[in-house]
Amino acid sequence: MISRLEKTDPSSGNLWLIPVPEACTGTRYSTEIFKKFSPFDGRQRGRGELLETRRPASRCRAWAALATLVTLLTTAPALAGIDAASLAENLVAAGPRPTGSAGHRRAIEIVRAALAPLAVEMRLSGGSSQPPLATIEALLPGQGEGEILLTAHLDTVSASRGALDDGSGCAVAIAALHDLARTPLSHSLRLVLFDGEEAGLRGSRSWLRELDQEGRDRILALVNLEMVGARAASPRGGRRPVVLPLPAQGPRGGQRRTPGWLVHAALRGFDTVGWPAAVADSRFPAVSQLLLRLAYPSRAADSQPFVRVGIPAVVLTDFGLWADTSVGHSSADGVERLDPARLERWTAATAATV
Repeated sequence: MISRLEKTDPSSGNLWLIPVPEACTGTRYSTEIFKKFSPFDGRQRGRGELLETRRPASRCRAWAALATLVTLLTTAPALAGIDAASLAENLVAAGPRPTGSAGHRRAIEIVRAALAPLAVEMRLSGGSSQPPLATIEALLPGQGEGEILLTAHLDTVSASRGALDDGSGCAVAIAALHDLARTPLSHSLRLVLFDGEEAGLRGSRSWLRELDQEGRDRILALVNLEMVGARAASPRGGRRPVVLPLPAQGPRGGQRRTPGWLVHAALRGFDTVGWPAAVADSRFPAVSQLLLRLAYPSRAADSQPFVRVGIPAVVLTDFGLWADTSVGHSSADGVERLDPARLERWTAATAATV
């Protein structure tokens, strides 16, 4: 998120426009002061470049200083985005969120309020499943064809307040959507917060089943956030984010896997914010990747129904293949499990990946 004039957002690359009086422009004076650098073009990012080299007169500098102050005062609140940590805390305050529960209904209203400033196309979809599901969708239009799905799950088990699992994923996904709403997108971005994940991926399976072939063909990739922003277990920290390419069994048998290009795209997204990620597991990456090619681990995520039908999908998480995720299904999964600074970094990395 942009907080100062002298920085550009490493994930959204917003343009700060400073109005300059006509008397200062001469024949040609660009008002576009800072410019984004592409995250993958090998050039330095984050500091932008000054487009005008001619030194303006002193009165013009005074005008520019005044315009800068006015711009900061009038635009900073609107560009502040949303704080993932605060949003996760609000979701946790709603209580456990099993499908159809009062806590789940409260969580839906919290998400609606968080998405309202974006004025995006938003809807609830539940399909024909019983009991009815309530999956939230929000579409951010892009310039070209095709769309990327950014997903998490809003529901919890009945005993859990769902901070890590998966209020954290929902909060980061919404915060990343706010960041990405401020820059032109090559493709549309669809936020999907599934319901029924804790009941056997019912929400993602139902959502995909009711999507026609044309709708499936529009999906270029899916990025699923699951248990992110975890506070380190030890004071020394050391936890690395993990790109987890969970496989799935195809409709006619045989293993289907996340394509390598999507794994590398996610790794580049983390590198963009200076945060090297691991593949499959941070402690045993080579063994874990071999296992993912030969077997089906017990871990399950909303990415797998998409992998099963050939849609590129990957999980981004703080918990590798061998990590203990049992806290997500216990009453201990409260806000004390989350690291606000880490959630902010997750937001930047997620937006960069998208």
